[in-house]
Amino acid sequence: TIADGDAVEFEVGEGPKGPNAVNVRKVE
Repeated sequence: TIADGDAVEFEVGEGPKGPNAVNVRKVE
């Protein structure tokens, strides 16, 4: 799981309500 303060990477994709984060992953 992703906790506050973890470094993450993500891509911005199009969701039904506008742009949203996709492919979110934690940076080791």
